[in-house]
Formats: sequence, C-alpha cells, structure tokens
Amino acid sequence: MVSLFSTARLRSSLQRRLTKTLLGPGIALASGLGVLGVLPIAGTTGQAQALNAYCQVTQDAALAKENLRKAALTGDATAQQQYQAMVRQHTEDLRQCRSRTWPQRQAVWVRMYPCDLQPGILDALFDRMVNLGYNEVYVEVFYGGQVLLPKADNPTIWPSVVQKAGYERRDLFAEALEKGRQRGLRMDAWMFTLNFGYSYGLRSDREQVLALNGRGQTTYAYAKAGASSNPDEVFVDPYHPQAQADYSSMLGAVLRRRPDGVLFDYVRYPRGVGPNSVADSVDDLWIYGQASRDALFRRAVNNQGLELMRRYISRGHLVDRDIQDVRDLYPNESEPLWQSRTPAPPLQAG
Repeated sequence: MVSLFSTARLRSSLQRRLTKTLLGPGIALASGLGVLGVLPIAGTTGQAQALNAYCQVTQDAALAKENLRKAALTGDATAQQQYQAMVRQHTEDLRQCRSRTWPQRQAVWVRMYPCDLQPGILDALFDRMVNLGYNEVYVEVFYGGQVLLPKADNPTIWPSVVQKAGYERRDLFAEALEKGRQRGLRMDAWMFTLNFGYSYGLRSDREQVLALNGRGQTTYAYAKAGASSNPDEVFVDPYHPQAQADYSSMLGAVLRRRPDGVLFDYVRYPRGVGPNSVADSVDDLWIYGQASRDALFRRAVNNQGLELMRRYISRGHLVDRDIQDVRDLYPNESEPLWQSRTPAPPLQAG
C-alpha cells in the first residue's frame, strides 16, 4: 500500500522557475553537431523536435546528447554550451508532448548509489529518463534500513547510503533534485513507512518498538525464522511513540531538501510465506506490542466492551459465557460497546 503527500507550494515555485528557464533565450547549436546526426537547435522557443508516440527522444538525438555530455566533461566549452542547449530543448519538447499525450504524468522509480556522485553520472541518468519520456521521478530516500542523507548531516538513527570516504558532505538526494529539475522533472521522495529495515532490528534499544504478534515474535525474530518473504524487512509498531519520533526526525530531514512530493510505501506488516502467508488466527496479527494493545483498548466505549476485547485477543475467541460474565461484572452497562458498534435500540413498550 502506498500514499502520496503533495507539496503544492513547491510545485508552484518549481513551475515559476521552469517558466523563466524555458522562455529564456536559447543557445544555438554549432554546425559541428551535423557529424553527430543532429540538426542545429535555434532556441528553446523554436519548433519542437519530433518525439515518438510515447514522448520519447529519437535514438539519434539521445546519442548526440550523450556524446556532447562526454565531450563537455573533458573541458570542451563549446560542447558544454551545445549540451545545455540540447537539454533545454528536450525539456521543452517533453513538456509539450506530455501536455497533449496520455498519461500526462509518467513516473519512474529510481534507487541511487554512491557511484552516482561521480562526475556526469547524474546528468546521464536524468537525460535517460527524459529520453524515455518520463516527466516524474520517485527517488528512494529511505529503504533497506538506510537513508539518502549525507553522512555529515544525518540526524537520524539510520546509516547514510553514502559511506565513501571524502563524500561525507555530498548530498546525493539534493543533487539529484537539482539535476532532475533542470530537465523539468517533478522530483518526489519515495520512502518505506512501517518497514524500518534490518539495521533497526539489530538495535537492542529499539527492540520494544518492533511490532509483536501473539506468539511473542517481533518482526525481526519472525524474519530470522524464515517466516517472512524478505528477511531484511523489519516492521515497527506504528503506535509506539519512539517509532513515531524516529520517523518524524528522518522525514523532517528529507523535507528540508524540498522534494515536490513524498510517496509512502510499505504501509503494511510482513508478508509471510508458506503456512504463514495466511492470517488464520488472532495470534497472527501484529497487535500485541504494548503500544498497539493500548491503542486497541482505547477503542472500547465501555467496560463491558473493554473486557471482551481483552478476552478475545488473549484467547483468540469468545464463548457465550463471556457475554454473561461481562454483564455480571458491569451490571450498570446495557451491552458491550466499542468504536463503530451501534448500540441496540431500546425496546418499545407494548
């Protein structure tokens, strides 16, 4: 299950910046591009280059842009100007094509690695996304028990994705946002939600934060026992205040990079395998951590309802005698009630 958080003000700001860029004067391509099989581009406001039915750049144009990018990396100033002009042209071509072609927003998901910080790699990556017709990118920023924040500016409990010596201050996520927006892409953050990752499960000071089933297994123990579809997935009790504080700190750091939106994934519990793939008992539910139990019991509207809930999750079933027992315990209450349960209407006389 996923949910999307949109930041409208950021989108508006991005659109204003892009408008200035796209309407600005273009840089004419030199005739040297002829040897690469690409016609010169008069400017960003000129006739759009032909894209295919999927808003994709032609293979020749993509190759020409890549050759210019490589030449620019060697210090060729002319190639740098031509490359930037071509990037702007493809940005405008894609914008126009997507405005009239379904789907008007076509997204791709990407996981980034330390090697993406090498010179020119991010340019090549986002050029390829534009070439393929994508105009929205979901950048994984929290996954597998690590976070896409610089090591020197990581206030979270999770380790940084980039651990390479000398890269402690390189902000891969912020740099990716910048490169994507230079190409008119909507840049979103993509994050795990309840899956805090294997590294979190290893912490003795966070064991009580993990989701717990009725057999006394945390999601970490469940994964180690081979019951989970992915042994690296460790899920937390969403009602635990420590889990909420840890996640809030990490989310705040991500939002300070100002993505256009945030997509929350893994809003669920572990997916079991074999006989564990079906929850056929109350004990299979991840509601036995103290925080989850307290949250569940707060849904009781009266004492009869609370007592039945306690008996149900402790035994996994109720019997007729339980109903009479709670009536005897709390005779001043007409019936057991909890949130969403509608009281029975009073009997009419006569």
